[in-house]
Amino acid sequence: YVKNREVLDAIAWHTTGHPGMGLLEKILFVADYIEPNRDRQPDLVEIRALAFRDLDRCVCRIAGDTVRYLEASGRKAVDPMTRATYEYYRDLTEGEERNGK
Repeated sequence: YVKNREVLDAIAWHTTGHPGMGLLEKILFVADYIEPNRDRQPDLVEIRALAFRDLDRCVCRIAGDTVRYLEASGRKAVDPMTRATYEYYRDLTEGEERNGK
C-alpha cells in the first residue's frame, strides 16, 4: 500500500484543496476537475488550457467556481476548506498581479 506522504496528502485533498498546496496536490486537484469524462462544468476548455499556463490561477479558478456554484445552488454547504483554498489562491494570484508577475 502507499506510504508516501506527498501522494497520500494529494489524495486526501484532491476534492477540497487546501491553502499552500504542494505541486502534486495542485496537479491532482486540477486533474480531478478537468478529467476527460467531465463535461458539465462551464468554461471547461478554458480551464483546461489554464492548467497548462498557470497552475495557481487554475486552482483559484476551480475553487472559486466550486464555491460560487455551491452557494448559488442552495443545495449543498460549501466545505470550509474549499472556501479557504479559494481565498488563499485568490490572494496569492492577485498579489502576483500587483507585483507584475
